[in-house]
Amino acid sequence: MERSCPAVLGRLGFDRVLESVAAHCASELGRRHVLALEPSREVDEIEARCGLLDELWRLAEGQAVLPLAGLRDLRDVLGRVRPADAVLEPEELQAVAGLARLIDRVAEFLGRHAEEAPRLAAHLQGLHPCPGLHREIDRCLTPSGDVADAASPRLGGLRRDRRRLESSIRTELDRMLRDAGIAALLQDSYTTQRHGRHVVPLAANHRGKLPGIVHDRSATGETLFVEPMAVVELTNDATEARLAEEAEVRRVLGDLTALARESLTGLDESLSTLGSLDALAAIADWGRRHRLSLTRREPGEPLRLLRAHHPLLWLHHHDSSVPFDLVLGPDDRAVVISGPNAGGKTTALKTLGLLQLMTQAGLPVPADADSNVPVPRDVHVDIGDDQDIMAGRSTFSAHVEAIARICDTAQSADLVLLDELGTATDPQEGGALAVAVLEALAGRGCLVVATSHLALLKHWAHETACAQNASVTLDARTQRPTYRLELGLPGPSEALTVAGQVGLRGDVLTRARALVPEQEARLGELIRDLQEEKRSLETLREDAGKLRTRLEEAERSHRETAAQLERERRAFRRELAVERRRLLAEAKADVERRIADLPGKRELLEAKRDLEAGLRAADSDIAAAAMAPEQGGGEFAVGDAVLILDARERGRILSIDPSREQARVETSKGMLVTVRLSRLGPAPIAPKTEAAGVRGPARRDLSMELNLIGQRVEPALEALDKFLDEAVAHGLTSIRVVHGHGTGRLRTAVREYVAGHPLAARWRPAEFSAGGHGVTIVELR
Repeated sequence: MERSCPAVLGRLGFDRVLESVAAHCASELGRRHVLALEPSREVDEIEARCGLLDELWRLAEGQAVLPLAGLRDLRDVLGRVRPADAVLEPEELQAVAGLARLIDRVAEFLGRHAEEAPRLAAHLQGLHPCPGLHREIDRCLTPSGDVADAASPRLGGLRRDRRRLESSIRTELDRMLRDAGIAALLQDSYTTQRHGRHVVPLAANHRGKLPGIVHDRSATGETLFVEPMAVVELTNDATEARLAEEAEVRRVLGDLTALARESLTGLDESLSTLGSLDALAAIADWGRRHRLSLTRREPGEPLRLLRAHHPLLWLHHHDSSVPFDLVLGPDDRAVVISGPNAGGKTTALKTLGLLQLMTQAGLPVPADADSNVPVPRDVHVDIGDDQDIMAGRSTFSAHVEAIARICDTAQSADLVLLDELGTATDPQEGGALAVAVLEALAGRGCLVVATSHLALLKHWAHETACAQNASVTLDARTQRPTYRLELGLPGPSEALTVAGQVGLRGDVLTRARALVPEQEARLGELIRDLQEEKRSLETLREDAGKLRTRLEEAERSHRETAAQLERERRAFRRELAVERRRLLAEAKADVERRIADLPGKRELLEAKRDLEAGLRAADSDIAAAAMAPEQGGGEFAVGDAVLILDARERGRILSIDPSREQARVETSKGMLVTVRLSRLGPAPIAPKTEAAGVRGPARRDLSMELNLIGQRVEPALEALDKFLDEAVAHGLTSIRVVHGHGTGRLRTAVREYVAGHPLAARWRPAEFSAGGHGVTIVELR
């Protein structure tokens, strides 16, 4: 009841949580590890546990699960290996071999996933593979647990000798049973064994007629079980062979036990490591199946529980468990939870305590992953009624004794949970005592969460800067508990409503309502009205948040669509330019072929005129496609060649005002105009005025040089991409890209980019006198 002792863990239900986890273990060894888990105060240890769990979850997403099937607790078996003269039974040796194989499998798994799960792979240090051990045991023992004939050079021969002698004995006995003279002396025609010797059932009245040794008699005395002398020596030889075989088997088992003894230290440590891994795997599987989360554990941030469930309710009643939020500010040191009886106050308190203990034990919890559960120095709890009639303690005395111990031991950064603080005595005195306790603990730097019905405590929480009220409420329509926790307002006790629900007579309730002071009744109604208003405001805020989210998604979708259209436009222009070059190249080749075939000047002139007409027609088709009307808008940059859609006037962007969504443009006629971005489109590819040759003359309104000095790589490459498009569109055969020397990053990026660009044929550095390696000359296709 005071510190994180077994009583506190049990009272909050921590042991029941561990039982639930332990059910997922593959072995009793792992189960013991889980049940021994305790909350830690060390942040590094907690982070390590959570890190391991996170790695196991990520591996499970890729269908990679620790291969722990078949793990057994072999500590007793390994203990029997320790004495120097120990000899294990075959089934025990097979269990040791199984452990050795499991060590190999797990070590291989951890090594294979070391890069993606480094914390988990650190367990390799505790695993000691011994493949020679399980291979030797597997060689010497059959799957059924017998020692194999090949286990030693002698064993096979000894067994063959024994089987030969036993076969001779059976042959001789069968011969005797078929002998009519001997058969007449027997009670029945069969053989059996007595004391390991082969005997026949001789009638007692024929004693002495069959030479042999009597080993037993029947209960009636009418039958003697006699070992015929004919098989006595054979049986003696077979017995000696069996004893020799048993001694050899014992020696083989002793050798295998000695081999296991050589690896005993590694087996012991490996078994312990496998138990730890089994516990970790069980926690991961348990958390994944129950949809639990690892919360944040930021020590400098306040407590923040989001959609938190009581763990035991969540584990057993997923559908009916009701979550709550508890979000504190950085200066909050106390929370007073009030509201109706059976409304969930104590459940909320236990939820907080149990989530805290689980987090400190490295267990996932039923709360949103964005929750923050800082690690306290210690947890102190006073929940429930420790009244002891035999000790003469009342409920009030028990609570005060517990609170006194907490006040003596609690320190800064401790978490203190107090149920029904100040009750079981006069409300005024109990309230005063409760306020004093909260002030003392909060002033010491503890985080205190208390439940209470006392008005004095609610008033204190409202008036105190470091304190908050919280409440559980009844549903306004059904008057049933909602089990939700609302921060910021106290809750009425609703004692009369609850009394009516549990069956108190109506006339008694009517009289009770009449006795409630008017001021108290009005206060209760005011609190209920405030709670309803707060819920309405929260609903409006949630609706506004959803609307904002939808608007942001729509805006993001619009931006993505616009960007995709721009990418498609650029790709189209690029393809168009490449196709133009291809057509012109084909035309040039055709000209050369026709010139080669022409006999005279007149035919040459006619062919030239035909070619020029064809090129003009092709150029017109390409230009018409490039001049097709485009939608305005898109992404522009300073220096872009654009088309003013309303005026069908070409121009170049001088500046852009993103806030007003407009640009300053210099038209092809030299005029300066301000145009909205939505009324601008990319400049179309202009048709050539000459068709004689592969390229027409370059347009004079486009420089052959692009200066990128001072720009970062990404925007520089975007500018280069646009410049290449425009250079090809204007008929340029090459361009100069000025990037400077600098660190060489921009130069390398430019040259790698043009090397893979469809419009660039090749590149080379400029002449030394023209800039050298600070300039790249790009020849266009």
